[in-house]
Amino acid sequence: MCQENTLLSATRLLAALKAYQQDNKKIPGSLAELVPTYLTDMPLDPYSGQTFKYDPVKKVIYSVGKDKKDVGGSTGDSWELMENPTFTF
Repeated sequence: MCQENTLLSATRLLAALKAYQQDNKKIPGSLAELVPTYLTDMPLDPYSGQTFKYDPVKKVIYSVGKDKKDVGGSTGDSWELMENPTFTF
């Protein structure tokens, strides 16, 4: 269930980030800038119960994953297999 919730929450965040970027011609400095214009509430990382991690330089959002260790995001072909499920925008 956590994997499905991770994907759902990440999809909401990615859509909001794209809309923000399109409207403002830049990416936000923090995810908090998305509320309330682009999101009514901040989607939480189902593994930690906290907000997703955000790196505006790498243009990624990521979850801490099953082990709840923040390794700064992960790379790979499948987010389901990553230590920190990571999504680029």
